[in-house]
Amino acid sequence: MNTAPLRSFASPIRSGGGFTMIELMITLAIMAILITLAAPSFTRTIGDNRVSSATNEFMGMLQYSRSEAIRRSVGMALRSTNGDETFQGGWEVFTDEDLSGSKPSTVTDNDGTVTRLSGAVNRVTLERVTRSVASGSYSYAVSTTDSDRMYLSFTPRGANGANASAFFRVCATGNSSVKGRIIQVSIVGKISLDSSTASCS
Repeated sequence: MNTAPLRSFASPIRSGGGFTMIELMITLAIMAILITLAAPSFTRTIGDNRVSSATNEFMGMLQYSRSEAIRRSVGMALRSTNGDETFQGGWEVFTDEDLSGSKPSTVTDNDGTVTRLSGAVNRVTLERVTRSVASGSYSYAVSTTDSDRMYLSFTPRGANGANASAFFRVCATGNSSVKGRIIQVSIVGKISLDSSTASCS
């Protein structure tokens, strides 16, 4: 008969480690400082991403409008749904035979037929602007008097229907520290980024 004493497998009770209240408060204070320092940079990054996304979307729609004009051999227009120089509320693309930038009362395949619609873009401003003619560093201003400020048309050959370069500025809403983008549509219809460091103040 085995008379060996029985062992207890219960682990001994040890005093628990952890943070003291002072250590916890110091850790939280350091985290708060780091978050405060990182917040402006994080906000700029988010704003910059929004501006880049809206710029790419609008340039893509301009490219679509131009390619459709060439493919259909008829004028096409991209027009602000707000009916003014602001495009952040959305825009529409439609056939525009007479390059007037407006749809006729009687819509036909070649004049007034909407081919693409786009809703509002969030937390950015997207405006038709004019570029200064001064040499060196250009400046851009919102165009509120030009008769074609609310639309841009393309001829059946893909040229800019206004016979002059058109410019659009994209900025982050409420964050002037984020540099704006300037989209240019040349006389021949070439769509490019004219500036990625435009002032939004």
